[in-house]
Amino acid sequence: MKNLQAVAALSEKEFTNKDKLADKQDLLEVYNSEKRRLDLLQIKHKHVQKAFMASYDRFRSLQRHTLQLREDMAACENLLMEAEQDCLDCGAASREADREMEDCLGRLKETSAKMGEKAQVVKRSLNLGNVFFKVSVFMITLVFACMQTKTEDPGAREVP
Repeated sequence: MKNLQAVAALSEKEFTNKDKLADKQDLLEVYNSEKRRLDLLQIKHKHVQKAFMASYDRFRSLQRHTLQLREDMAACENLLMEAEQDCLDCGAASREADREMEDCLGRLKETSAKMGEKAQVVKRSLNLGNVFFKVSVFMITLVFACMQTKTEDPGAREVP
């Protein structure tokens, strides 16, 4: 029986050694497989990291560009507000100039009418028929007619 136990123990020992050998080969295969997987993952990681860095660089570039565009837009809006204010100021100045011109034309018309009356009185009293006087009267009459035409058609000029 001792022999049987010895044979069984020896047999069991050999079986265990075979299992250990099989386990070592399996472990070696698993190790090599995991090593290949790790190598592939390292290559993948390198590509993903390179793609990430390119994406991040593009993101930062677009972010800087966006900030610059916002600054440019703010500056442009300020220029637009200044231009709008200038336009309003110029429009107000133009309307003021139009009122002043109307006043001036009214006074000029009155003065021209008075000058025409005086010219008629002087002509009659002196009974002069010289050409210079006739041309002067014609010019005064022409100026008076032009002023009447301008004051009769106030809508001829558009005010902004």
